Amino acid sequence: MRRFFIIILTVAFVLQIDAQIKPPEFIRQIGNESYVLFTDRTVYCTGETVYFSVFPVKNQVKDHDKLLSLVYYVDIVNEDGRIIGSGKFPLKESGTHGGIFIPEALTAGHYLLRSYTKWMRNYDAGDFQYIPLVIINPFQPLKARSINKEESFQIKKLSDSFLLKTDKKSYSRRDSIHLSIERPGAYEAENSLPFSVSIVKKGLLDLNYYQLKETNRDLPVLDQPVFFLPETRGISLTGHTENYGINKNPIRDQIYLSILDGEGELIPAFIDSTGSFNFQLPDIYGRKELYMYTKNPDEKISIDNDLASVPWPMLSFQNDTLIPDETVDLYSEISRNYQFRKIYFSKKEAENVRNDIKDYPEFYGKPDYSFVFDNYIALGTTEDYFYEIIHYLRLKNIGKEKELFIFDKSGKDLGNNPLVLINMTPGDINNVLSIHPSRIEKIDLINQKYIRGDVVFDGILSVKLKDENLTDIDFEENGVFFKYNFFEPQTSFSLPEIEKDDPRPDLRNTLYWNPALRLSNGNRTIISIPASDIVGDYIVVVRAINTDGSLVQSQTDFIIK
Repeated sequence: MRRFFIIILTVAFVLQIDAQIKPPEFIRQIGNESYVLFTDRTVYCTGETVYFSVFPVKNQVKDHDKLLSLVYYVDIVNEDGRIIGSGKFPLKESGTHGGIFIPEALTAGHYLLRSYTKWMRNYDAGDFQYIPLVIINPFQPLKARSINKEESFQIKKLSDSFLLKTDKKSYSRRDSIHLSIERPGAYEAENSLPFSVSIVKKGLLDLNYYQLKETNRDLPVLDQPVFFLPETRGISLTGHTENYGINKNPIRDQIYLSILDGEGELIPAFIDSTGSFNFQLPDIYGRKELYMYTKNPDEKISIDNDLASVPWPMLSFQNDTLIPDETVDLYSEISRNYQFRKIYFSKKEAENVRNDIKDYPEFYGKPDYSFVFDNYIALGTTEDYFYEIIHYLRLKNIGKEKELFIFDKSGKDLGNNPLVLINMTPGDINNVLSIHPSRIEKIDLINQKYIRGDVVFDGILSVKLKDENLTDIDFEENGVFFKYNFFEPQTSFSLPEIEKDDPRPDLRNTLYWNPALRLSNGNRTIISIPASDIVGDYIVVVRAINTDGSLVQSQTDFIIK
């Protein structure tokens, strides 16, 4: 019971804050969040991954030493403000990192990488982080229209506090490159902070750090219809119900969310006095099918967009009449490199995808009773099993339908709010009785009060089918199936496994990327990487944020020939 008490207490605390303080005042009291965003490059080819790292600005929220949000959103957005790629990433005290895949069919052009938290959506979109990107499509010409960076952005000042040194200034193909990184004279607290390291060919990374001009920074947007609570415990799914208040009663004020992929996750919530709901989701990776359901037949469910759909900030564009020949040659080279890599490597050598998609067991754990249908003599209908085999429940005729009541071991009726599940999808006993018993693998029964979040169920009846087909079950019209993106499977850069005498070409467009390296020996660390087969001038860029919120960028260069 201790676990349930903590959950209820946390929910009650959040709701109490929301009830006592009106949203605009609540926003002013907390203040906005602030982060910095870095990428391995700013020029990419379709089919590649944009690798990024995010670091929080310390003391970013008023009177809070800890992070306010635990979820970070990263989008690739086109010049019309349309999102063409996005992901959610778990946010820790040290920040987060990952990758966003660029669709291969994407039109060549100029894009923005945009990042934010849900709490930041209460403020001006100019407080988001933006990085201008150039995306090349090998089969399309690059658009002549681009973002005018000088008119659209202000360039933030960067300090230089790292000492970078390679063991040589010139390397042959596939030589070992040894890079020393030091931070002389830094405070101990700054030495412990992570920093990003990017090694790319010159011209593939814009060394400026941009911030949008003409924004009402740190001023909340008070006239928007939706107020976004901070995601202090993970991903939240919000929305509202239309026609709320019709045929109200305490049971009908509940709404349920079932995760259908995998096994056994159901989340209940209450609909508040305005018809709004807020689900706290588990830490799951990947895209899942969900089912949301309310017991009030008159309510229609509407789900909020969890990605920022704020008005697009005012950007200035320009027509590029002439692209320098060296830039055209560089763009052509990275296109060729990517296409050759697809030919020579069947797997993505430069990516290591961490996919923590769990098969969740039934959320209720071990049931009080489990009835496996194949262990019993076959009966004609599912209702026959209820009368002959399954104990501690009763079916009551209500007109043409039936109502379920579950009893505890003493024979006491638990109440009129049992939870009925079919493959973890909320339904009612009439849905269960409509299923032919040959399709049912087992029925689990919990014949005691069960607390889930802040909802109390009068027992649980859970039906597991032998198949995943739910299309022939007539669920209530006030339910909705939909696909939902949880945390993005974590994508990290890794060096290719190519020996020096391997005949396959090493054509990395990013020679090296580490989103969150730390100094390993006091104020110094050394990394070793193999040179690729791409000759030319390279740049090493180390970027970080100081404890006072100032940005740090140091660089050095070398040649591969």
